[in-house]
Amino acid sequence: MRRLILLLLAALGLTAPAAAQPAQLASRVTAVEVKAVAPDRAYDGVAYVKISGTVRGIADPREAVVGIAALPKNAAGQVEWASNFEIIAPGEGQPANEVLYLDTENRGSAISQGALGGFLQTHKTSYARVQWQTGISAGVPQTAQGLGLVILRDFGRWLGGRARQAPAISGGFVPPAHAKLMIGGISQSAWTVNTLIAEGFNVDPASNRGVFDAAIAVDGIGNWLAINQLGAARNVPQTPYVEPNGPPLSRTELLKRPATDPLYVDIANYTDFYRLRAGLTSTDFSGPRFRRYDFPSPHAVATPQGAARCGGGEAGINTVRYAPYMRAIVLSMEKAIGVRAAQGAKDLPPSAPFVLTGAPPPSPGFNALPGFNVRVPATDRGWPRGGVRFPEAVAPLGQADPAALSPAVTTSISETCGNFGGFAPTPLPLLTNLYGSKEGWLKDYTAALDRLIDQGFLLAEDRAGMLDAAGRTWPQ
Repeated sequence: MRRLILLLLAALGLTAPAAAQPAQLASRVTAVEVKAVAPDRAYDGVAYVKISGTVRGIADPREAVVGIAALPKNAAGQVEWASNFEIIAPGEGQPANEVLYLDTENRGSAISQGALGGFLQTHKTSYARVQWQTGISAGVPQTAQGLGLVILRDFGRWLGGRARQAPAISGGFVPPAHAKLMIGGISQSAWTVNTLIAEGFNVDPASNRGVFDAAIAVDGIGNWLAINQLGAARNVPQTPYVEPNGPPLSRTELLKRPATDPLYVDIANYTDFYRLRAGLTSTDFSGPRFRRYDFPSPHAVATPQGAARCGGGEAGINTVRYAPYMRAIVLSMEKAIGVRAAQGAKDLPPSAPFVLTGAPPPSPGFNALPGFNVRVPATDRGWPRGGVRFPEAVAPLGQADPAALSPAVTTSISETCGNFGGFAPTPLPLLTNLYGSKEGWLKDYTAALDRLIDQGFLLAEDRAGMLDAAGRTWPQ
């Protein structure tokens, strides 16, 4: 019948009435107030500046933000917000970058800077961050913490020139729009990335296109923040941290909007399997838009003071760091999304998960999840099997024992002992039996590094520095 009606209307030169379309959300950045533009450094002859200030915007009350209806509105019925930001980009008159990395702050800190630092600028990548967390951003109230997701999304839309209405700019220089956008986070800020994607905030409310082209979540492993819809569905109070007994999201639960989901890289560190239940999201799936990499490094390297308050203060410290491997992956991600300056990089390697075994016996160093079989990595010579084969695991000088310091819990944002790993050094006589000498061990270590470079997990530019650092770890 409907087809017959359409044919009759066509014969008369008429068309059927279009289905009613919901009005577009009005949310956007309205103003960017630059407070300071300070010289940063020159990278490959390009002078960078550090820009800081306040970004202002409006949020449509129809946003999927729990608690937004009760917030004060302006005369137009919109929620106004303000938050501080920082941008590191080529200065005025310098060649512009094609791509920008938006760092989702961790407790207000520039978390990705520690791992990426000047690497981004050396590889023609701008950097930015904006406050999103309640108690840190003046624009995010305790009762509607999901507003921080709107801020991240709309700040990204502005940085990428994807907002249909340009904001008012005052006070100084801001860089031109970046054609490609990445978003990234580590630990708590990785869970922010997960929440933003899972709850649909990577969708531009005006164009219905994706905002961020790529996302990297170090220690992400499907965990999410109880700041908005996911927390409300479990009837838990809003808090900028994981819900202690909230099961992590699977790959398909996280990435369920193929038209707008970013290229997504999920990274698990060894201790994440003991504190953050990374075994529940382990997968060897590789697709055009997804990778999972498991690293034998700890979630974080403990300071001596941190180690002293964890696990009885008796364990050594696992000091393996993942930063060089994150750098290589970020560059390969840029290549994958078409960044011209990154086309000489290696392609993203296939997913590399650990080999898992059953859950260990209950202990303070293992954070079980009621009702779930939380598996952990099988080990060989005290290091996890499979995954990305760091040289410290291929040619070890000791064992990563205990895997995670205790208490390995998620009951509080300040209970972080389980992020740290222990280390039990092998006595020098046994090392001499294994490798013959320091030079014999360095030969094995170097071979492992070179394999990682060939596989795309490491950049050749990091080789010399890593070998120099490794040479100082042989016991005297």
